Order: sequence, then C-alpha cells, then structure tokens
Amino acid sequence: MTDKPTIVSAGKTLAILGGIICIIGTALTFDAGSINVMVEIGLPLLSAVLFFAVSGALNVNGGMKGGVMIFVSFLNIAVLTFGTIYGTMDLYLGAVLILLAAAVLASISSSGTARWIQADRI
Repeated sequence: MTDKPTIVSAGKTLAILGGIICIIGTALTFDAGSINVMVEIGLPLLSAVLFFAVSGALNVNGGMKGGVMIFVSFLNIAVLTFGTIYGTMDLYLGAVLILLAAAVLASISSSGTARWIQADRI
C-alpha cells in the first residue's frame, strides 16, 4: 500500500471545508417567516451531506468507487446550482460552494486519485 496522493488529501480537505460552509450558509440564510423554510434549510444541508459523503469516501477505508464519487460530486454541483438559481442561497455563497464542488470533482477525476482508488486504497 502506497501513501495517499496529495491531490486526494486536497480533495478531502476541500470537501470538508465545503460541508462546513454549507452548514454556516444554512444558518446565515435562515428566515423563519418564509413559506419555503424546508427548501431553504434542506438544499444547503443536502449539499453539506454530499460534501461530507465525498470526504468520507476519500478516506483509506472509503467504500465508494471512483464513478460513484464523480456522480455524487456532479449531483452536488446540480443541487448547489439549483439552490443558487432558486434563491435559497446567497449568490456569492452559492458561487463559492460551486467552485469548491468543482475543485473536489477535479481532484476526484485526476489520474492519481483513480489509481489510488483502484489499486492502493484497500
């Protein structure tokens, strides 16, 4: 078993950071008088769960394959884009989170990560 590539550690760190920012964004954008409280809370928390799922999958004993992690990252980008367009998140917060999700996707899609997932992770 070889050491974990740096790109994997960077992707894991960015995913944890994205999840934490999503939870903070949920607290910042909460409006108790709104009719769509479930949507305003649910979408950022769903994105946080997806960020943390990818972060956990980038562990040494992670259970996801590379294709599943790429799908979860694309799903996270779609959720963040929908939440930003729909207005549940602030525009700048949504843009930062979409960039973080794209950076996580880029780190997962790298050849070093794919080799580590297929051969060296288990």
